[in-house]
Amino acid sequence: MSTTVSPPRLTPLRRQLQALRRARQRTRIAAAVSAVAIAVSVAIAVFWAIDLKFELSVAQRLVVLGLAAVGLVWSYRAYARELLGVSESLVEVALLVERRHRIDTDLVAALQFEQPEARDWGSSQLETAVIEQVADRGQALDVFDGFSRAPASGRLFWLTIAGGGLLVAMLLFPGHARVLWNRLLLGALHYPTNTLIQRIAINDQLVLDAATHGTAPRRSAAAQSRGLEFFARVEGERPASGLVRVSSLRGGATRPVELVELTVDERRTRLDAAVRALEPVAKDAASTGPNIDDATVLPYLDCDAPAAAGLWRQARDSQASWSDVLAAARAALENWEANAAGASVFRGQLDRMVESIEYKVFLGDAWTDPAEVVMTPRPLIEPRLAATAPSYVSDSNAIREIGPGRLSVVEGSTVSVGLACANGKRLREAWLTVLALSGPKRWNLVAEDDSRLRWRLDDTSAPFSRVEEDLRFELQVRDEDGLTLETPLAGLVRVQPDRSPSAVIQLVHRVVLPNAKPVVQFRVLDDHAVASATLRIRVQRGEASNRARERAAADPGKPEAEAPEASAEDESNGDEMTIPVTQTKQVIRGAELPWNGKQAVDLTPLKLVKGDQLSILLEVTDYRGDRPGVTFGSEPAILEISDEAGVLSAVLEADQRAEERLSEIIKRQLGIGEAP
Repeated sequence: MSTTVSPPRLTPLRRQLQALRRARQRTRIAAAVSAVAIAVSVAIAVFWAIDLKFELSVAQRLVVLGLAAVGLVWSYRAYARELLGVSESLVEVALLVERRHRIDTDLVAALQFEQPEARDWGSSQLETAVIEQVADRGQALDVFDGFSRAPASGRLFWLTIAGGGLLVAMLLFPGHARVLWNRLLLGALHYPTNTLIQRIAINDQLVLDAATHGTAPRRSAAAQSRGLEFFARVEGERPASGLVRVSSLRGGATRPVELVELTVDERRTRLDAAVRALEPVAKDAASTGPNIDDATVLPYLDCDAPAAAGLWRQARDSQASWSDVLAAARAALENWEANAAGASVFRGQLDRMVESIEYKVFLGDAWTDPAEVVMTPRPLIEPRLAATAPSYVSDSNAIREIGPGRLSVVEGSTVSVGLACANGKRLREAWLTVLALSGPKRWNLVAEDDSRLRWRLDDTSAPFSRVEEDLRFELQVRDEDGLTLETPLAGLVRVQPDRSPSAVIQLVHRVVLPNAKPVVQFRVLDDHAVASATLRIRVQRGEASNRARERAAADPGKPEAEAPEASAEDESNGDEMTIPVTQTKQVIRGAELPWNGKQAVDLTPLKLVKGDQLSILLEVTDYRGDRPGVTFGSEPAILEISDEAGVLSAVLEADQRAEERLSEIIKRQLGIGEAP
């Protein structure tokens, strides 16, 4: 029966060989990884240097990164793939040790005889002898003799140089390092520069705020055939001048626009002007904003008072109060020295453009990413005016359109004001400015529906709710692209005044008895309606009446002659009497005008005597709905009081004058008395 040696006899040797195997594997991995890491470090450093020098675009960075990827693949295949592909077994390591120590193959044989299946290979005595021999020699055998880590150490040294240098550069320039990783990921950040572009405004639109947009201005819109004004605020190293490179989106040559620095005095003057424009607006709680073009104010506020500019835009959309805007502008003015000392503002102007453009701003060593300005049509609006005449007006010409946005209305009419966008551009806001003598006043319009194409004035406090004087106004809008009308649309509501009424009266007889009832004929005219007409009679006492009064005062016990009662509609205080014309208890409207009538006047209540005179006039008040009417008094007619003889004499005199006039008319018709 054969015997075998226990496996623990070779355990120490096996452990040494396993350790050698792991050491060799770690060395290969370290060498391979170091080679790849060196290649990555060099690629990043080269990319950083090129990008820092030329500020590569995204497309250019993709090309450089592609070349770097090719280099990394080549480095991996040349210096790492073969090392990582090696997988040594314990037997292979034992063969290496045998060759190193120039010993026979007993070491490999002992390892193989130690396996369980070796029992079936042959002589057990031979197996035992080989294992015993190798176990005895293994105690003095140094398996690590000849093993070297030099390949890995060399590559680790160069990795320390390349990677350490890159790491030190990143630690020394953390801002640049942060931008590097962003740009490796195809981000839009720029490397730190001595000049910092803080804000850029084009016309009245803020297109770049460094805190929000970095160096990439947002896409903006401008009106076709309108010029562009570029404003830029910079801090840090102050450049002598700047440049905007403009090119058409359709291709073509690049057009330079010079940026010129504004003086500190000019910037302060603009800020002062903004404060002055805001002061009257802030005092009026109902005001909807100053009546000035935003493009003349907002760019300067964006550069020197950004808080005020932001509030201005919010107040324009009714999301902030104009008093807050004024407070922010004043605060910027109070801190002017601190705000203006560390910054410069540059301005450039581009002539009218008809097609969309792309631009880049260069100031000092700073520059922006390309951005677009889309040229778009301005909104085109149609005014919509309608008027409702007062209910008492029946004239078909009371409301007349006298042109686009122009109406002629009767005084007291209600005018509805609205507009519609004719070219389909959605409107962000619309407002109306009344040009009054006391100064312009603005009212906001409201959208009629979600399409935001139709807007109307929906403010009962506006003067259009009851028009009593000519109104000149302007309509202005702002569309979804931030564009306004180049010139506000002018409108006019011309008022046809409600003229005061007129009246004439005529007496059939001018001399009457004291108790007579003379008839007063009258004619009343008005352009719309008459509310009332009243006869007013004043008595001028003669000498006889005065003597009678003196006698009555001297003998108060003597009764005066009784007088007939006046009618219920008459009011008399002895020397005056008022008689409403009975037919005018209801309104006399336009179809019934002019109104011819007559009224009998009972003189009995006045206790008249011969020698008294009466002054009779007709007071007419027109009708103006819930507004007070205007009263007109006719020329007075004089009525004399006499006895029967006086009345008869007056009648005869009137007949004689009538006969003379009749004779004169006959002679004129017959040609009598004319020269031959």
